[in-house]
Amino acid sequence: LPWYFWPLIIGLAVLKALPAPKLRSIRSRRPRKQERSGDFHLGGNPQKEEWFEWDRSKRPAQENRVKPVEIPVPQEWSLEVLQSLEWKRFETVCAEHIRMTGYAPKETRIGADGGVDIWVYKPGIEKAVGIVQCKAWKSYKVGVKPVRELLGVMAKEKVAQGKFITSGEFTAEALAFVEGENLKLITGEMFLASIRNLPAEKQKALLDIAVNGDYRTPTCPQCGGKMTLRQGQGQWRDFWGCPSYPRCKATLVYKSDTV
Repeated sequence: LPWYFWPLIIGLAVLKALPAPKLRSIRSRRPRKQERSGDFHLGGNPQKEEWFEWDRSKRPAQENRVKPVEIPVPQEWSLEVLQSLEWKRFETVCAEHIRMTGYAPKETRIGADGGVDIWVYKPGIEKAVGIVQCKAWKSYKVGVKPVRELLGVMAKEKVAQGKFITSGEFTAEALAFVEGENLKLITGEMFLASIRNLPAEKQKALLDIAVNGDYRTPTCPQCGGKMTLRQGQGQWRDFWGCPSYPRCKATLVYKSDTV
C-alpha cells in the first residue's frame, strides 16, 4: 500500500481499541418531577394539627383509625343516655324539648355562634324571649367563665331570660354567680327530670330523635361532618379528627368512657 494509507489504518485501529463512551440516556435528561403540594408526611401530634402519615399509594391512615364499641339502642331515658349524646345531638335534644313545651326554638349554625346555641321565640312573636347555651360535658363541671359570657350576651342582646343546660354539673362558683340573675343553670339531672315530666309519647319521640343513627360520634364543630376517632402516635392520646383534613383541621378530645 502507498505510504499515505498507513496513518489512516493506524488511527482506525486506535479508535477501535478505545472503550466506547457511555451515552447519557434520554430518561436521565428529563427534569425531576416536582413534588406535589398534596404529597407530604405528617406526624401524630393533634395539638399541632398533624394526625397521620399521608401517602397517595394507600388510603389515609386506615391503620390508626379506632373502631368505637357498638352499643345497643336505648329504649328509655336515663342519665347515661343523656350523657352519651355527642355535643350537637345534645343541642338538638335541648331544642326539641323546648319545642315540646310550647316555644319555637331556633338553633344556631355550625361554627362561631356568639355564645348562643338556641334562640327561643314564642309563636307569632318576632323578638326572642330567651337564649340557651348547651354543654354536653360529663367529665368536668361547667365553670363560671362560660356562665358569665352567656349573661353578657343576654345584656348585649337585651334578652330577659336565659338558660344554661349541661349534661353534667356546674361548679359552686358558677351557681353562686347567677344568684339574683334571670339566668337558670340546668344540670343533667334537672334536664332528665324535665324530660320525664313530658307525656309518655313525647318522651318516646324525643328519645327517637336523640338516639337516631350515630348519636355518639361527635360532629365537627367547624364543618358539621361526623368526626373520626384517631389513634394517637407516641405520647399523644387518641383523639377525634375531622375526615376532611387538611381542608378542615378541627380536633376534639377523646374520652374513652364516652364511646
